[in-house]
This record gives sequence, structure tokens and C-alpha cells, in this order.
Amino acid sequence: MREQSSTPENPGGQRPAARCPRHAGDEYPPPCRTCAEARESAEAWDARQAEQRAALAAELDAARADPRMRCAHGTDGGRLIRRDTGTSPCALCRAEQPMEAS
Repeated sequence: MREQSSTPENPGGQRPAARCPRHAGDEYPPPCRTCAEARESAEAWDARQAEQRAALAAELDAARADPRMRCAHGTDGGRLIRRDTGTSPCALCRAEQPMEAS
């Protein structure tokens, strides 16, 4: 499960379209301000996703470097609860967690 950027304009957290609805299927759309705004929005979404991935990688690296974050199974960073999945990086710790009722 990936963390998606959910906003009031994009409640599902899905990447916004890079073209306006009028030119969505157009391979070579004409100059269109709405398409430009859509493209800028999609590029900003991509940049936020890259920042979130980099922040998560930094958190994981810091947890792996900290001996206090080693879990009972010996996994470096195993005590970290990832904010994108809400789980431990340790597969054995994840297997021990009770299943959530759907």
C-alpha cells in the first residue's frame, strides 16, 4: 500500500491528469491553458511523491542505523512503523501482527 497525496481537489490521492478533459485523448493537443494547468498540477504531484519517497527512505536509513530500532528478530529498523503502510519493515514482525477485520 502506497501513501498517496490526498487533497481536497484530489481526495483519492491519484495522480491528476496531465491534460484537460477536452484534450485527454489528443496525441498532439493544441496550445491550451487548461492543459498547461493540468500538466503543472501533475508535475507538482510527481514532485510531492518524490519528496515523500525520499523522506521515507531517510527515515528507514536512520532507523536501520539506530541499534535501539532493531526488533526482536534482529532486523535493523524493525521497530519503525512505516507511515506509508503502517507496518514494520520486518516481515516476521508483520506476520505476528493480528489481521485487521475488513
